[in-house]
Amino acid sequence: MHEVIVLVPGFVGALQGQSYPAGGTVTLVKGNPNVVVDTGDVSQRRQIVTALAEHGTDPDDIQWVVNTHGHLDHVGNNNLFPAATFVLDGDLARGGNYWTHDFSRGPLLIGGGADHDPISVVLTPGHTDHDLSVIVPASIGVVAIAGDLFEHAADDEDGAWERWSRDVPRQRQSRALVRALADYIVPGHGGMFRVER
Repeated sequence: MHEVIVLVPGFVGALQGQSYPAGGTVTLVKGNPNVVVDTGDVSQRRQIVTALAEHGTDPDDIQWVVNTHGHLDHVGNNNLFPAATFVLDGDLARGGNYWTHDFSRGPLLIGGGADHDPISVVLTPGHTDHDLSVIVPASIGVVAIAGDLFEHAADDEDGAWERWSRDVPRQRQSRALVRALADYIVPGHGGMFRVER
């Protein structure tokens, strides 16, 4: 089984003039293989390295990096992981070589074997047109690492997800799909929360 560890919880601060501070949640899926989902903002670099070390891992131990979408607060430290295979939208890359995955044919499967199920990367558009969610069979249940599909645990109450959505109806459908699949969700700007049924 994989272990899902929120290395650095994401955040969004109050508007300051015409800008606001933000950093995406950075998550480690520890197992075989080791996967990092989203790499946060460049300001989170030291926190990521420190958190990896606290969990007995360093950047060279990461085989895969999945970016849930291409916003800068989620891809800012991709260069920390030079040995990894990267996933963004339908694009995959490793060591200067590129290929594609067609999500209309099904999820991208990472790992898997006799002792554990694979990690699934699924298309969940709405926040952008290319959002991905990572579905992990973990020791605590099924965990969906969903990027900004969910801003934080209480985003239904404060409407945060709708405020940042490119396509509200599509995002609503993707959110329902992820809720149906997962026991826990890691949002784009907060800590892991349990799905209420």
